[in-house]
Amino acid sequence: ARKPRVFRIKTHSGPIQVVALPWIVRSLLLTREEHKGKSLPEINDLILERVTNILEGEDGLISVLERDVPTVLAAHATVQGAVYGSERSVMLGQDVVLPPSLVRNPAWDYVALGHVHKHQALYDDPPVVYAGSIERIDFGEEKEDKGFVVAEVERGEATWQFRRLDARRFVTVRVEATGDDPTAQVVNAIAQTDVADAVVRVLIHTTADREPLIRDDEIRRALRPAFHVAAIAREVERNVRLRLGQVAVEEMSPHEALARYLQAKQTPPERAEVLLRYAEHIFQGEETEPLLEN
Repeated sequence: ARKPRVFRIKTHSGPIQVVALPWIVRSLLLTREEHKGKSLPEINDLILERVTNILEGEDGLISVLERDVPTVLAAHATVQGAVYGSERSVMLGQDVVLPPSLVRNPAWDYVALGHVHKHQALYDDPPVVYAGSIERIDFGEEKEDKGFVVAEVERGEATWQFRRLDARRFVTVRVEATGDDPTAQVVNAIAQTDVADAVVRVLIHTTADREPLIRDDEIRRALRPAFHVAAIAREVERNVRLRLGQVAVEEMSPHEALARYLQAKQTPPERAEVLLRYAEHIFQGEETEPLLEN
């Protein structure tokens, strides 16, 4: 649906009504003259107010529902409490985040959510479920099952099942390649991993003296069974001692290290003096007054 609306659908098992809530386009509000200059949190509050009115207002979509017909809310949205595939919680201020109250309204018998790729059930009564994507799109989803949800919905209750699909695998090969023949170590690690028909990345940890011995052409030959090689990345351990002037940082006091750093960055003396004064309070574990601009 391009805009929020109610669909009434006849099925072999009887009628069902689906309330469609498409993705909230924040930019449509930002371009209006009366909202220019508003902060992002203010815009998000306005959007949530409008969505709430669309669904639950006096003339909202819930008001036109038939009370004895099973009802599904199908929303392309981020709901508070959802987790992305990288396992990070949805952060307020990034997406417009719907509060739980909107999706837990007793008008809904089942809530089918899209947008977040990770399959997850947020609530049970009514069921509030992200089916998730049917394919992996990055390595943050490497360990996730992919599939779809089959739900049986009646007025007042719903049951659902997740059906797993054989989605293309994403595989990470991690190698500690610090031996006499680091290329052989990488090739051996690949041989011990099932990379056939998978999207593969190889992460190589090595040292500065071993890195020149790593031969990418041999590694790519070993990866021929893969569907796609996303990356062959090297993390090179280098022995570097950070120095400011002629003295190593670890030999300085915190105050001296900061002073040398500010000097190296050509910080104006009066600014450096203020920064050092406030820093000394921090070093001593004392509270400081807010640092004024300029």
